Amino acid sequence: MMRRAIDVVAPGVRECDVAAAVYYQMAAGTPDFGGSYGCAPPFLCVAERAVAPHAAWTDKPLPKLTTSILSCSETDFGIR
Repeated sequence: MMRRAIDVVAPGVRECDVAAAVYYQMAAGTPDFGGSYGCAPPFLCVAERAVAPHAAWTDKPLPKLTTSILSCSETDFGIR
């Protein structure tokens, strides 16, 4: 999930599009293990909302330079 988020994050990409990519990867899983849903949505805290513990994403584009925090619920893809 985090790898997918890192691949998608870029200036101008909407926060909701980053969240959608994370949700997709969570459900799709890996080539070896199917995905699942998490216990909570991904929390995307950008700019002034970076200090909020569980901020929801918006439809705002990501700025060129800012502080961002992505928190994803734990999902077990068969890793032991």
